Amino acid sequence: PNKHQLLETLATRVPGIYVPSLYEIPDGGRTARPTSNAPEGIPFPVVARTVPVLRSADHPRQMIVSLTATTHDRLPIEVMRGCVRGCRFCQAGYLYRPARERDVEETVAIAEQGIEHSGWQEVSLLSLSTADYSQAVELTDRMSHAMVDRGVSVSLPSLRADAFSVGLAEAVSRVRKSGVTFAPEAGSQRLRDVINKGLTEADILSAVDKAMDAGWTSIKLYFMIGHPTETEQDFEELAQLVERIRAILNKYSGRRAITLAFSPFVPKAHTPFQWERQDTIEATRSKLAWIKHRLKGRGVEIRYHDSADTAIEGVISRGGREIADVIEGAWRRGARFDGWSEFCEFGPWEAALSENGLTLLDSFRELGEHEELPWEIVNYKIDRRFFIKERHKAYQAGLTPECKHERCSACGVCDFQAMRNLLAESVTSVKPQPNQGLLQGVAGTTVRLGYSKGESLRFISHLELQRELERTFRRVAVPVLYSAGFSPRPRISAGPALALGWTSDAEWIDVELAGSWPEQRLAGLLRDLNTHVAPGITFTVAAAMPPKVESLVTGIEVSTYVAQFPRPSFDTSLGMLTQASVAFVAAPSVVIVRERKGRRREIDIRPLVHEFAVVAGDEVVLRLTTASEQSVKPSEVLRAALDLDEGLVPLIKIHKLEATLASGDGPTMGALARAEVTGFETRDTNYSQQPARDARGYSGGRSTC
Repeated sequence: PNKHQLLETLATRVPGIYVPSLYEIPDGGRTARPTSNAPEGIPFPVVARTVPVLRSADHPRQMIVSLTATTHDRLPIEVMRGCVRGCRFCQAGYLYRPARERDVEETVAIAEQGIEHSGWQEVSLLSLSTADYSQAVELTDRMSHAMVDRGVSVSLPSLRADAFSVGLAEAVSRVRKSGVTFAPEAGSQRLRDVINKGLTEADILSAVDKAMDAGWTSIKLYFMIGHPTETEQDFEELAQLVERIRAILNKYSGRRAITLAFSPFVPKAHTPFQWERQDTIEATRSKLAWIKHRLKGRGVEIRYHDSADTAIEGVISRGGREIADVIEGAWRRGARFDGWSEFCEFGPWEAALSENGLTLLDSFRELGEHEELPWEIVNYKIDRRFFIKERHKAYQAGLTPECKHERCSACGVCDFQAMRNLLAESVTSVKPQPNQGLLQGVAGTTVRLGYSKGESLRFISHLELQRELERTFRRVAVPVLYSAGFSPRPRISAGPALALGWTSDAEWIDVELAGSWPEQRLAGLLRDLNTHVAPGITFTVAAAMPPKVESLVTGIEVSTYVAQFPRPSFDTSLGMLTQASVAFVAAPSVVIVRERKGRRREIDIRPLVHEFAVVAGDEVVLRLTTASEQSVKPSEVLRAALDLDEGLVPLIKIHKLEATLASGDGPTMGALARAEVTGFETRDTNYSQQPARDARGYSGGRSTC
């Protein structure tokens, strides 16, 4: 079938599929209806599909792990779908009804398998309101006990102040404590009741006090401005609430930080507030200015969304098909990345609205309760009359209790057979075992590991590479020792950082492991690491070091590099290589200028260069001092010797061959036990075209310094 036939088949045979081309807007209407020639069976409205049970089989076990740092660099597990608190501004709270919870044992099993495959250092238990999960204390207790000895922390986003407890806080902070976040959404009790937050000021203050007592040092509070019925008194009560929170923090020693984050209210489809007006840009900016002035000097940090961003969100949020032309028009006028404040320009959007006969006031106006709404083509099973009833109740500051434990609110979603609130099976808490926890302050062995970094990873930074090595140790379940203190870290020490763009056969790390590590155990460690590490990294040697071994940063004094000059960028320079190397060796001094933090410093690098050898027409071997106090980079030597333009230097391919300790021994010499990968070959770098090497590995004709 062609594409049109395929879409018709999907729309008529698969429930929940909406094909816009099979619908049209009738004259004078706003809700799409099937076209006159639409095939029989086209649904109206289209009923949204809902999963009745969160099945274990549907959750991925092997996640994609990026070598570069990502925003959500953690293992996410959905523990509950749906929220029935009924906050009247919250679209997700209505679209994803009813509440369906994943069982505790199943969630812990998913986490254990996920960490085994990924090596992440954090598990995030996701839902719209994780603290409302019926077995939250039991889940965090079991999860923390399963993760703490791996050095993996557990986070609970979307905590409600009224559901917070010291036990829950302590369960997720056994590995490391981060800031705690609450979302009061409104500053006055009246306005919190208007939005059906179900949260009292006493709840908020108690939660803050408990969090500070449990050891947190920073707190973040989310508020919205522009709620329906909002008054100046609500803002004044918000400021008073912040001052009371500040007073609680002042009871505790040390620096305690408060961050307030403000977001303007945007009416959303499929909510009781879908008919409400939205504040103009000017009104939003005026309210934010009042807040900043009122709380100035109160020891709080204030963050907020730009009002232009919110205006664009409002245009799209309640728009119909006519907004498609507005979006395209803004794009044609240069709108790009407008989700980021630094790139957002409202001018293109305003022009696009005008071009289509619209204004911001059209998007921000209050809608009539009897108007057709564009989004009603999709039916989320919530009765329109329920939304109207909730809206009217909001004007009276009336509360609607959540229906998971209270009475049904008759929203229309549940049929009480296939579709209903589904709670996790009740379990009992686990008593902590005395031997559970991070490996801290126990006897261990410093194991020195050598590894290569291949061509495929040359643009992975030093810090990103270290994170991947940490993840590899977690995947293998290596018993790494941890530091003590507020935020424990694995006791892993790297050698001097390899510059971005370089490859190496001589990278080293020291890692402190529990127990003793004889040669046979080290050989098994190498096999396991190479099985689980990212492609492009190969562990080549492992050695158990004596106590108080010198660190790699200060111990590696000399490193040997091969520099390759790709053609045709360096055709002119290649003819000068031999001459330049001889001249460099003969020179009594070679002075370069280093500039750092605005300060210029002259350095004689000639004593730091021990070998400068041309080994092929386009390759140079350099043996350089790389100790932390005195060091020189291959790029600095080559630029000085060949008088290269700064822009050409990054094009030189540099590969590290060796790293030697100050004593003259290799980094693994003097070890108690040692294991190597035999028959190792560099995977990504081919030196097969080079001349025959001598015992040191290099051909004749080089200039020795």
